[in-house]
Amino acid sequence: MIVKDKVSLMSKMAVFENSSEGKAALKKMSFFKSDYIRWEILKTAASVTVGYALILGLIILYNLEYLIKNATKLDYKLLGTKILGIYLVVIVIYLVFTLFYSTYSFDRSKKRFIKYSKLMSKLDRINYEEMEGDN
Repeated sequence: MIVKDKVSLMSKMAVFENSSEGKAALKKMSFFKSDYIRWEILKTAASVTVGYALILGLIILYNLEYLIKNATKLDYKLLGTKILGIYLVVIVIYLVFTLFYSTYSFDRSKKRFIKYSKLMSKLDRINYEEMEGDN
């Protein structure tokens, strides 16, 4: 027998599972919060490092003539310190932003998942009552 409440709950759950927000929430909930945040920070650190290296390479190529002419006059220690300092500032800014954003994103997904979980509990209760009624 078709139960109207059961169909309603199942359709709400299907809409959640098939929406992009629902898929993302279900994926995020497969992680612990700390693991999810660490993974996001790791991805950000790798991306920023690759991006910084590419930009640094382009700057070096752009100034290659100057660098070749003044190769013996340059203070490489100061140059390396500046490059490393700028890198550290950039990566810290990105990592702090990632930390806050991924925490916010995980908490938001958790709220959605809790609503989904409540729907699952209601559906489970209806199924249990049906099983009891049949026996």
